[in-house]
Amino acid sequence: ALLLESRLVEPEPRRLASPGGPGAAGATVPVASQDQVREVVRQPLQEDRAREEEERRKDWERREERRQAERLEEWSGKLGLNDFQKQQVKAVWDEGGAKRREIFESAWRSREGESRPSRTEMRDKLRVIGAEADLKIQGLLSSAQYEQYQKLEEEDDRDRGGGRRGRGR
Repeated sequence: ALLLESRLVEPEPRRLASPGGPGAAGATVPVASQDQVREVVRQPLQEDRAREEEERRKDWERREERRQAERLEEWSGKLGLNDFQKQQVKAVWDEGGAKRREIFESAWRSREGESRPSRTEMRDKLRVIGAEADLKIQGLLSSAQYEQYQKLEEEDDRDRGGGRRGRGR
């Protein structure tokens, strides 16, 4: 048996021609096949990739949570939100974020499959989520607060290099 990458591989026995010597010709020597070696190497690489993807996802989520908390504090002051409104806006943002994350993760999982959604389908789904969030937030805020909220959203979108992405407008 061969030990490759901390994995035990039972090699396939093969007859090898010996370069010489009495009785050496035709000896059976265990040799790992290319497929066995590939699998032994492939599996740890796939595990490493999965671990790295999970770490990147968690890092992204932590950054998003920090950004959202900072944004909520800043906007709460600008909008004059009370504690209830602040809590409810956060809940709406969290819900929308979870829905968006599911859409992207679903697309990522299907990237190698046959049913990967098109950019148009993705954009349309994100717009619906944004429009739903806007309606919920509009119901939480006074008309003056909501007007200011829309201005803050537009500034935020511009600062991030886009238009009214995903908000149905």
